[in-house]
Amino acid sequence: MDQLRYALYMRVSTEDQAERQTIEAQRDFLRSFTNLYQFPLISEYADEGISGTVPLSQRPSGNLLLQDARARRFECILVYRVDRLGRSLAALLDAYHLLSKIGVSIRSATEPFDTATPIGTFLFQLLGSLAELEKSTIVERMTLGRDRVARNGKWGPGIVPFGYDTDDEGCLTPSTRMVESAGMTEAELVCDIFRRLATDSTTTKEARRLNNLGVPTDSRYANGTVRVTNAAWSPSRIALMVHKDLYAGTHTLHSAHGDVTRDVPALIDDVTLQRARNNLKRNTTNPKGNAKRRFLLGGLITCDNCGSAYTGTSIPRGKERRRDYYYKCNAPTRRAADARLPKCGAKHVKAEWLEDLVWEGCRHFIRHPGDTLAEVQRQLSSRLTESVDVTAERQSLGLPY
Repeated sequence: MDQLRYALYMRVSTEDQAERQTIEAQRDFLRSFTNLYQFPLISEYADEGISGTVPLSQRPSGNLLLQDARARRFECILVYRVDRLGRSLAALLDAYHLLSKIGVSIRSATEPFDTATPIGTFLFQLLGSLAELEKSTIVERMTLGRDRVARNGKWGPGIVPFGYDTDDEGCLTPSTRMVESAGMTEAELVCDIFRRLATDSTTTKEARRLNNLGVPTDSRYANGTVRVTNAAWSPSRIALMVHKDLYAGTHTLHSAHGDVTRDVPALIDDVTLQRARNNLKRNTTNPKGNAKRRFLLGGLITCDNCGSAYTGTSIPRGKERRRDYYYKCNAPTRRAADARLPKCGAKHVKAEWLEDLVWEGCRHFIRHPGDTLAEVQRQLSSRLTESVDVTAERQSLGLPY
């Protein structure tokens, strides 16, 4: 009798769930398999809604499996099929190398391989290549199907843009869904947002207004599914709406097989759209109080406390109201649109001091590029030694790389 201690690993992705593949079906089969052959079963691990291209160590249960494997809780991983462990050769080889270093083998309940043997390792890698091919084929078919739907003028399975619904044919129509707090439909609310932006409003003001009105940010899909979220309206989301040609009647789907352009019902006219874009651009490049100074590092610095970008600002000093220039965390601006966001206590940084520091670094690189290039080379070498050499594995199997 096989004295190895076994652990079960199950996984389904969102695509698998659409095809009615479940964790429980895999679990029942694997338990029956271990009972049939009287394998000692130690533990079970299941990742649900996780893509097979995600490395095992980055999956919640996959990471726990590796921790228990290092603790020598079991000697063999049993899967329903090799594609449950990974659907890309890179993910599979990564899992194989991590487990083999610990002394844990991989076995499939439906495929004739066991990585404890050389021929089993070869079959495992071959089946991994076939799993990757199968996934690529599925993605190709889905992309072609999505493009065909777009060419027929239909929206497809994605999120329906705010302000629209879909009819029985799957085409976009102006939404008649009432936003009670605003006293208008979603489509009318979109028109109102653009009209305000085309005059004197800003994305921050509009985000704050929508949040104060309690306008929901739920995601709606063409199949009728609604994903309820607690997210707030943000200036960036308003800006994305302004940059979409869709609201003026044209939508372009960018596909690997070529762009597909289709007409959709317009909610605003081209003149209003262009005015809103011009105002947005003017507010972005020339914010009030900063028109006389260019902040070269604006948006390039990230706050270590909250992750917000640092932007330029000026503060008047003394009786003469002379302005001092600083870089500040943008969290207060974000909180102006959504008061639920946490406060950030990051301090202002003097613009002249910070820019001089960066310029000095640039000058040093120009005069002594070798120092910086050596550090970059050191970091690249470190990353390469930590990664799995997938290219070598492909070469050994005679696969393209």
